Amino acid sequence: MTLVSATPTETKPLKVATFNCGKAGLRRRLADIFLTKDSALANADIIFLQECFITEPITITDDHALSTILGTFYHSSYRAILTSDAGILFLTSAVQPTTAAHGPRWAYAEATIRPLGTGSAAITTIDLWSIHGPVTDLSFWDTEWPRARDLYHKSIDTIIGADWNSTPSPLRDSLTGTTCSCPWHLIAPSLIPLDVEDTYRYIFPEHRQYTRIVLNAAGRITSAKRIDSIWASRRLLPFSKHPRFTPTSSDHHAAAVSFSLNVAFAKEPNTHTHPWTLHPGIMNDLQFCNTILNTCAEIGPPPTNIRDNDRVVTWENYILRLRDVARTESTRVGKRLLSLRESVTTLEQEIKALFLPDPSEALKLPSLMSRLHKARQQVHTSSAIRTTNQKTLNVFRPSSWITTSLTKTGGSHTISRLRDNQGRTTTDPDSMRRIAYAFFADLYSIPPKHPSQDWCQARLLQASHTRFSLADINLLDAPFTKEELTSAVRASNPYSSPGPTGLGYSFLTLTLKTTGPHLLSLAEGMRHGQPLNVLLQTTLLHKKGDKADLANYRPISVSDTTIRTITRMAAQRLQTATGHALPWNQAAFMPGRRTSLISGTLQGIIDHFGQDRPHSILSQPQDLSNQTQPEQPTSFFLLLLDQQKAYDRVGHPWLWATLTTAGCPPSFLR
Repeated sequence: MTLVSATPTETKPLKVATFNCGKAGLRRRLADIFLTKDSALANADIIFLQECFITEPITITDDHALSTILGTFYHSSYRAILTSDAGILFLTSAVQPTTAAHGPRWAYAEATIRPLGTGSAAITTIDLWSIHGPVTDLSFWDTEWPRARDLYHKSIDTIIGADWNSTPSPLRDSLTGTTCSCPWHLIAPSLIPLDVEDTYRYIFPEHRQYTRIVLNAAGRITSAKRIDSIWASRRLLPFSKHPRFTPTSSDHHAAAVSFSLNVAFAKEPNTHTHPWTLHPGIMNDLQFCNTILNTCAEIGPPPTNIRDNDRVVTWENYILRLRDVARTESTRVGKRLLSLRESVTTLEQEIKALFLPDPSEALKLPSLMSRLHKARQQVHTSSAIRTTNQKTLNVFRPSSWITTSLTKTGGSHTISRLRDNQGRTTTDPDSMRRIAYAFFADLYSIPPKHPSQDWCQARLLQASHTRFSLADINLLDAPFTKEELTSAVRASNPYSSPGPTGLGYSFLTLTLKTTGPHLLSLAEGMRHGQPLNVLLQTTLLHKKGDKADLANYRPISVSDTTIRTITRMAAQRLQTATGHALPWNQAAFMPGRRTSLISGTLQGIIDHFGQDRPHSILSQPQDLSNQTQPEQPTSFFLLLLDQQKAYDRVGHPWLWATLTTAGCPPSFLR
């Protein structure tokens, strides 16, 4: 069929989810499916199920049996195929199963979908599979599954929701980088005939999410893997979006993704979605800190014999694994701390209600007092890190000084209108996005090379006499040391923005014993020319003038705290070298030097040359009544030039050429 375009109001994306019900079965998970609002399962159209534990299989035509299972949640438009293990639940009239089948650990349905909504005559068919991969009998992938696939596979397009009990990529899908009992190479060949791919990996190639998290008795994470996922035909992948993973009452997280099917795209939310950031209050929790430190001890420092080519990859795996643990643990700890903070009133009432003459009642007092003390501590901590506290005002913002600048200019983080290069002002979000893209694409584009540019740069470099000393060149060329790293971390502002990964300087300080060697290893790899992809979080800071003109905004880009630590170490070395090489009258960006000294020197020069001229404050009084010649100037005029977006327009090749001419070694410039 030929799919035609439709307006966003005609339909909504097809949302599919996969969910392993766990040992309690489907009946005990109905609240997860129908009552939890902010969940991957909420408003799903199709749900692939595993471990349903339905005694007698339910077919797509058995409405009575389905209503018995779903109870008050049942609706006449619902259809399902449910077995003792795998199943598929249809919760929309826009998707109608026409044929279905099931077998050990799998369920199948061919369904017709009205991609333009129930009011449209356009129909397409699609194959739907729910699979529960075995843990022990791995012959399933060579026998049972290929037979079912070859027998029932009919449609061009396929969607699979599965608990594979396997990780396609252990480094990205397992917290510890370990495989499951079933290696993925046993599964992958059986999926080739269906031409399917992992939707989550298609949308986020390098992100981490986990659907099966195991804790020990002490509450520590012993295993976290993404074994539940949704796969789709390659033709459908460009139309997949909004992947979600949420915890459930089962021991598996639910996973979901939406498909636009190239006909009606969902309207983007008006609210901006901020990246995850570790809440600073979590760092005060001893259990969280112990979990992080235990994880660091488990991962350990990089190998002493690591190759230079492996340093960047080792770093990326380390920081992502550490971030995953922090994000997972912070969610659990945050809920506990929130519950504790909200229990102050209840605990106070319980203590007041105690009848202390009763020994059994008196025994409860120490425990209640301890809990109340901790709850009050959480209330105090919460009030100390609210945005009314100026020290922590910018913890979640791109810069620790941005609020002060915004206060001076009366600016805001929200740009409500923009003007294009034709002078037209708009408030439409899409038009504003295009204006911003065009402006910054032009700003960061390399201008055409002037014919005399190379000659001019060569002449300037030839005239430059600034040279680094041999000792400073050796300093710039040497590997970074542990002392430099410690100094850079101590010099950091603990209230600075954490950057895109969401880990602030307090987290870096906590894990420095392990993160430090990894950072030094990363810096060494970069010194040897290994590239590192750096994420930047950018905010536009209004300076002055019309807020509809993007030229009046300063782009502030912030990288991760770990990357900023390396750049701070490099900057400290470069400041040392330039401090020895540059003359005294270079005051800007030089620690210990003041522009006021330069201004005073210039004023002294002005006074010196003007002391013998009329009207000079240093000249002797003269009788000017008979003066016939015009007055001579008594001072100089200084012309100050300020180039627009100067820091954004300076070419990196020119910076590298300048530093190279001064003697900077190649290892420092890589």
